[in-house]
Amino acid sequence: MRRKIQLGQGETERVACASASAFRGLDTVTGEVCGAEVLAGRVGWLTSLVEALCTEVTSAHWNRPDLARLASGRDCSGARLPSNAWMAVRTLGWGAVVPAGLYVPDRVRRVAEEQAGRALRSAWWRSEITDAVLATWPVGPDADPLRRSEAEWAALRKACPDGQAVAAAVLRGRTRQVAAFQATQGHLPADICGLEAAPGGGRQVVLAAADKQLSTLTRCPDDPAHYAVLTVRLPVRPDPRTARTGIRP
Repeated sequence: MRRKIQLGQGETERVACASASAFRGLDTVTGEVCGAEVLAGRVGWLTSLVEALCTEVTSAHWNRPDLARLASGRDCSGARLPSNAWMAVRTLGWGAVVPAGLYVPDRVRRVAEEQAGRALRSAWWRSEITDAVLATWPVGPDADPLRRSEAEWAALRKACPDGQAVAAAVLRGRTRQVAAFQATQGHLPADICGLEAAPGGGRQVVLAAADKQLSTLTRCPDDPAHYAVLTVRLPVRPDPRTARTGIRP
């Protein structure tokens, strides 16, 4: 599931997504078979735990210096940050803190930190686009950000990193967002952190950082190219207090 594939000359790596259906849940301690409704509830409990931990990290570091630090790929000592988002987050000392009284396994914390690190990393590109829009914001009594002159649009693209490759729809969309902020607040935002709220967990559980104790993916021998079984350990209550009531197959 996490094995690195060696690419040959002329080959490139692609990420594919596939839909999946949840068939059943099994409590390996009691032997109880969980139906679709119970299974959906337990998936929701895991999602809520991950989302809460992820949001705690993104909210704490939703500021320009921290976004720049993560985007630089270097920690405070100048050492290279790990490529895995959760490892980079921990290297910087931004790890998720489990609320008092809850039991959350470290592997679930890693999932939340991976989601938080990805969200913060992805914000840097938007931050640079926002900076370019703000730096070239038209001024004057007749200025209209959405009706820039050809020279003003050229200046905006020049201010963007790799500006010629940025779609016009992205620049216009970001301009409309800034204009809406200015209309309601009466001033321009300082940066993306003032323009947008910190990203949340997105009601998802990214299993890229999960180990085999949390999830496994087994391909079906009859048709391994098209079918596989994903097994995920789930909590048995929304607020697990001990390992016994925590994550279970």
